[in-house]
Amino acid sequence: MVFRFAILYSLLLTALVLIPSCTTGDLIGHPNLDVWSHAWGMDWFSSQLQSGRFPWYIEGAAWPTERILWYIDPIGATLLTPFSWLLGPIHSYNTLIGIQIFTLGMSMWLLARKLGGSGWLAMSILCTSPVLLGEYWNGVVEAGWLAAIPLAGYLALCSSRWTGVIVGLAAMATPYHGVGAALLVSTLILSDPKLRFAIRLRRLVIIGLVSILVALPHLLLIRASIYSPLSFVNRSIFEGYNHAVLISNAVDPMAFITPGDFWSQTVNDTKMSVPWHKTPYLGWVGIIGSIGALITRKKGMILWITVAIGITLTLGIFLWHNGAWVTTAGGGYYKLPLGYIAQWAPLPIDHPMRFVGVVVCSLAIMADRFMGRWAWVLCGLALFENLHWAPNSWPLPTSDTTIPKVYESIPNDTTAILDLPSDLGVGNRTNRYLFWQRIHGHPVPWGNKVSAIGVASKNPAVIQWASLSRDVSGYIEGLDSNAVITKETLQKENYGWIILHLSLLKNTQELKKYHAISKIYGTPKKYKEQWIWDIRVQNKKSE
Repeated sequence: MVFRFAILYSLLLTALVLIPSCTTGDLIGHPNLDVWSHAWGMDWFSSQLQSGRFPWYIEGAAWPTERILWYIDPIGATLLTPFSWLLGPIHSYNTLIGIQIFTLGMSMWLLARKLGGSGWLAMSILCTSPVLLGEYWNGVVEAGWLAAIPLAGYLALCSSRWTGVIVGLAAMATPYHGVGAALLVSTLILSDPKLRFAIRLRRLVIIGLVSILVALPHLLLIRASIYSPLSFVNRSIFEGYNHAVLISNAVDPMAFITPGDFWSQTVNDTKMSVPWHKTPYLGWVGIIGSIGALITRKKGMILWITVAIGITLTLGIFLWHNGAWVTTAGGGYYKLPLGYIAQWAPLPIDHPMRFVGVVVCSLAIMADRFMGRWAWVLCGLALFENLHWAPNSWPLPTSDTTIPKVYESIPNDTTAILDLPSDLGVGNRTNRYLFWQRIHGHPVPWGNKVSAIGVASKNPAVIQWASLSRDVSGYIEGLDSNAVITKETLQKENYGWIILHLSLLKNTQELKKYHAISKIYGTPKKYKEQWIWDIRVQNKKSE
């Protein structure tokens, strides 16, 4: 009976998080951020599986080249496959988020009960945590697999042979969750007084080997697809530390405990902004409850070790405070422990804030254990803190998936489309072109980012027109301002259409730049929010 109540409460928490955002039928996630490319990747991966093909070679994007990609979240994309066939790309994507929240709630309930708690408070804290909701706001759905961390801990306490598999799956979801799951499992097993140390150590070795066997193929495929000459992904052009990425993901220590509209990076949510919601906020209900568990020496207080290590990793490579790097007396950056670990990592550690998942999980478990049978009393307070008082991402934003009617005027043929403007220098607003491609079916030139830098083709016309959205056109690698752009420059690669989306321009003055297209391809057909140039070869011959 109690298990049924747990299922019901987990469903209730899932509904609480998602229903305010599901009334429009749009994608959950902010339209200026990563939701478009992740939804595109999910649908592409699922369609390949449905067709009986290995999801490796890209179809529809990166035109006219052949590119490869191993999608970053094969777990989610595989689970989404039957839902995608039944519900389509939009509702199946949102359904996947619901599955993540529900499984997180149940995993937290199981682990909390195993450690002597009731589970209700742990479920409430994690399913609505600002850490989780911030990832959904940003459209980074693979980071939503927090459930793997408490589930691995629960299985470890049950001495299950599946523990290593779940740790490996956590690493497949994101290496940060893999580290978190391994840290939690190690803490629980090494602190088990019922087993001799040699037995504990042997268990950890076996779990580690199994997790590596599970995760290694995925990590090798990721690495191969990133560093291949045929990579679909725009690789970093930086050697060593990418400071732009590090700054974007820097963690101010005050962000762990400061409620309200406090973020490690300033958030300005406007049409042309990049409003990342990145927070390591731990929650005072969890913190105070965990301190109570420590003082009263409750079972599970050993998880404070996990908390301490997790916070150290979450702080990142260099110390950040008050909007700047903290410098040493010599003027250098103050390097943290992760900075020394990162030197030996096989992949870049660009998003250390994601290590905080195991910290929030551990605090919630200890708080639940401290409250015991009275944990349910604080559930409402935890929900209020997470959804109102904490750095807030709820209700979750949505991205309008309505495809412009201009695409309905395009014949169902194999001609490619060049959508403009491309990269605006701020956010990922134009990445919706990738998602639209999954609906209209015509080839497009973009890699994983809609960007003049990342176009697969070196066609000078594609680069020239895509670079118009940049304030400094010379920034675009491969742009030849002296190249002669003729009618045939795009036609030779079977481009049939250029579409300018007026609502995505930075401002009305930007429109003047695009009159250059008319000088070559003639007057466009004008819709309310789009201009479209028909540049098909047969169309020109008929003229």
